[in-house]
Amino acid sequence: MANSGTPWFNAARLKTRQLLLLLHLHEQRSVLRAAEAASMTQPAASKLLAEMEDMLGVKLFERHARGVEPTWYGHVLI
Repeated sequence: MANSGTPWFNAARLKTRQLLLLLHLHEQRSVLRAAEAASMTQPAASKLLAEMEDMLGVKLFERHARGVEPTWYGHVLI
């Protein structure tokens, strides 16, 4: 992951769509259900999450077979 600054400085650059996806991921604990709640496809949600993690330089969610769990950074950002 490319880190061009501290995660918290870069967090100020997140767009509304990205923040909404973060909230849906936190509530739904599933990329598919979060994508549906955000009115986007699952691949689009996965790509958007990967872009956010790359921009921030930290992993926001751990992916598991049964869904996602926020990392420490994910909890702090949410």
